Amino acid sequence: MVAAIQSGSLKHLDTTNEPYQSGHYEQRTGTLHLNTSNFDAKGFDSASARRDNLAVVIGHEAGHALLADASERERYALRYNMGEAIRTASHDGTAADLTGPANRYVSFMRRNEAMAELVGMNALASRATGANGAFDRAEFLRRVDPSTPCVDKGVLASGISLSPAGIQIIGKQFRTSPAIEAVAQCYTDSGASIGQHGDSSYRDTHGTYVMKVAASELNDYAKGTTMHVPAIELDMATLKLDPNGIERAGLDLGGPGRSLSYVDTSKGRREYESVSHANPGDRGELAQAGKRCLVPKPVRSSSTRGQSRTSRLSSLRDVPSRSTSRWPLEQGESSQPRRGRRSGCEGRCCRRPELVRGCHRPRC
Repeated sequence: MVAAIQSGSLKHLDTTNEPYQSGHYEQRTGTLHLNTSNFDAKGFDSASARRDNLAVVIGHEAGHALLADASERERYALRYNMGEAIRTASHDGTAADLTGPANRYVSFMRRNEAMAELVGMNALASRATGANGAFDRAEFLRRVDPSTPCVDKGVLASGISLSPAGIQIIGKQFRTSPAIEAVAQCYTDSGASIGQHGDSSYRDTHGTYVMKVAASELNDYAKGTTMHVPAIELDMATLKLDPNGIERAGLDLGGPGRSLSYVDTSKGRREYESVSHANPGDRGELAQAGKRCLVPKPVRSSSTRGQSRTSRLSSLRDVPSRSTSRWPLEQGESSQPRRGRRSGCEGRCCRRPELVRGCHRPRC
């Protein structure tokens, strides 16, 4: 947190009542927002448990602040690379395959969330010391258990290792860090408790930004050229994105009636699909930033609103509903349905009644 403050990416601390989160970081203003539920004594078994949860939430959002500049670069890269692909395809008279830029962005955001959760866990580890001042591993696991899905019944998720001081070491390579990947599997990939209905995954919400940028870049190009306007191609199986999940998470395409048509090239097929505006109110990039969400335990999210542009998609057509097929799940991907039922805190609490009071809103 000190590093984030010193870098200038973290400037303010505020509260929020945004649903389906326990906190979020807003890059535009450098503000860390904490949900007021974090301060409600009725939601915790003790004052100590409440303070421990706050440590994880604040640490998580401070982690997003540390990655603020990198996140901004990735958003710029997504816009630029999609725009270049559309312009090149127009000149060549071909379709614009946006899978590469989209995959780079959702992969980065997956690691972004994992990094933030890792920082949150490290924040609490620094508080878990024994009487002799040494790190108490058992005490740490007991205290962090209610606040992260990466610890269950006092057992760390597979792949996570702690140093003698209880710290998870990231290493020098953010993109290939085994520590970040381990947390991504237990935290980013497992939750489905954010979005406008509180039952969307991180990948769903990051997919909304991918579609928003694709629609914006296509529309901007179409308005300024008399040349061929290319069709958009996306390999949704490679991206592990589902159009229904993206819409349910809260897709902002500029207003009701707006839609984006694309060709799904999954598994060598070419199927015409579309996604439609499904956001009752523009909440900016709250979901994109990394709210801490409602997963089996409280989850944190990433950066938030403030960086997105409102796109006018007047040239895009409304397209009838498309198929609702689901792609096969790969190892490590959550099998929780993206539509219909909620898989948030209640799932954990039903398994462990003693944690009912410890189920809080996710951090984003």
